[in-house]
Amino acid sequence: MVLQTANFQINPEDELSLLKKFQPDKPGMVMEYWSGWFDHWFEKQHHTTSVEAFSDVLERILKFPASVNLYMFHGGTNFGFHNGANIQDEFPHYLADVTSYDYDAPLTETGDYTNKYYACKHIVAKYNKVLTKVPSSPVVSKKMAYKPISVTGQLNFNQIIDRIAPEDRTKSDSVVHMEKLPVNNGNGQSYGFVLYRHAEVAVRVNSTLQIKNGAFYDMGIVLLDGERKTEKLTSTSQLLQFGYWETKNAKLSLISASYGTRTLDILVENWGRVNFGVHATFDQRKGLLENTKILLDDEEVTGWEIVSLQFKSKWVNSLDAWGPVSSHMTAPTLFLATLQVDTPYDTFLDMRGWGRGAVFINGFNLGRYFSAGPTHSLYIPAPLLKTGTNHIVVFELFTAQAQLVFTDKPILGPE
Repeated sequence: MVLQTANFQINPEDELSLLKKFQPDKPGMVMEYWSGWFDHWFEKQHHTTSVEAFSDVLERILKFPASVNLYMFHGGTNFGFHNGANIQDEFPHYLADVTSYDYDAPLTETGDYTNKYYACKHIVAKYNKVLTKVPSSPVVSKKMAYKPISVTGQLNFNQIIDRIAPEDRTKSDSVVHMEKLPVNNGNGQSYGFVLYRHAEVAVRVNSTLQIKNGAFYDMGIVLLDGERKTEKLTSTSQLLQFGYWETKNAKLSLISASYGTRTLDILVENWGRVNFGVHATFDQRKGLLENTKILLDDEEVTGWEIVSLQFKSKWVNSLDAWGPVSSHMTAPTLFLATLQVDTPYDTFLDMRGWGRGAVFINGFNLGRYFSAGPTHSLYIPAPLLKTGTNHIVVFELFTAQAQLVFTDKPILGPE
């Protein structure tokens, strides 16, 4: 038997009546009653729904009557580079999810109880015809705002690339998207960053770089001899410029002090793949696609070294020979800080003041942060910490800070 189900957040009678029309002799089931919603970068606020609205719809579902599954009942975290994304008809057409998947769910990202949880418990008990033994509620985890720690080491961009193993490098006459690279035993690259490098390009004082027959999927940062030429990303209006998915055939002026041979780097970040839509939605190749050409002063640049920056745990933990922190913190750069812990507790990193990047704790990828918000914290569950020394590595693309700051509360954004 195939059972059709419904997904919605409002208008339960309309949705369930339509479902009953399609299958009159089968039970009604709400597979996803959306208890809240997820957030995307650049949004002005953290999505929430009121306890009253949530409770009203839940009770109407059970009263209809229909069975229900809550999406989400427990909030979560998009650890690593595993966040999803959505598309929409209006600009910006691609929306990447933030790292926190708190979702304004009955149980928060950290498992804390909310008023929605208690409302849900009350309503379910009201409509449950079977007397159910309810166990004692688990104790809420303790949260700790550890003292700020200083950044003590750094690796500049060229030092990072020098540490990439030969098996994560390939030569290609033209650019290739990350999934087609001959890495990971021929399975391609799924997540992270991909670097397109040409060590000998002739640059004039006012050279122009152009991407032809394509765009960036999803963000491209340009460097000349390790100096970033892409401005810090702070607003959606910049997505129409060179370096993003919105505009094909875009151009970038490369201001150079003098004419000469330079190393050209184009670092492309995969922001996350779309996880809902129609078939046409799912061309989700990341990086630079095969038919794309890179032009410098109208001449095609060929003969690339393509480097996979996957930030796997083993590689992050292997990093050594950290240099002293420069008074002028350029980026993209890796930064190192050390946290001493007596007793591990849940905590959050407060990333306000940093630009965009990812954080690793003892090699584990906590996920991305971004000054555009709305989210400005990264959740560190206690099991990721160990008693004693904990190493925190930050890969920053734009602007760094001299300290890492902790908080005992998430910074999800205005509601």
